[in-house]
Amino acid sequence: MTCLCSSIKYFLIFSRFEYPQYKKVMPASPIVTYVDSSTSPLRPYVVTAALRDVQMSQEVYNSLIDLQEKLHFNLCRKRTLVAIGVHDLDKIAPPFQYSLQPPQQINFVPLNQQKSFRADELMEFYKSDTHLKPYLPIIKVSYQNT
Repeated sequence: MTCLCSSIKYFLIFSRFEYPQYKKVMPASPIVTYVDSSTSPLRPYVVTAALRDVQMSQEVYNSLIDLQEKLHFNLCRKRTLVAIGVHDLDKIAPPFQYSLQPPQQINFVPLNQQKSFRADELMEFYKSDTHLKPYLPIIKVSYQNT
């Protein structure tokens, strides 16, 4: 135990990393998200956050996606408890509506894609995706409740 404490102390004292300083700021125009009661059986809680003035280099982006995946796998129980979305606020605008909709009424351009998909088309598209294919049954349960 002493060795571990000494190692941590050494790291903290002699670390060359400068840790970022974050502070909570209330924006002039807060971002509003409306949550429809239809989501309650599947996702009873919704949390939103916005990061401002972040320089999104490829390295920062990769790190963010890596963190998101680790959270999805562990704390989010392989996405069964929580789903995390990362969006560019330069491309979408509040207020946001969080609701359960039939797949034929949902259209969007997925990450790293150019084409817009209906949700039912996207399910078909991702059947061959080795990374996302395991999560399709979770999404399908959601659709069956619409």
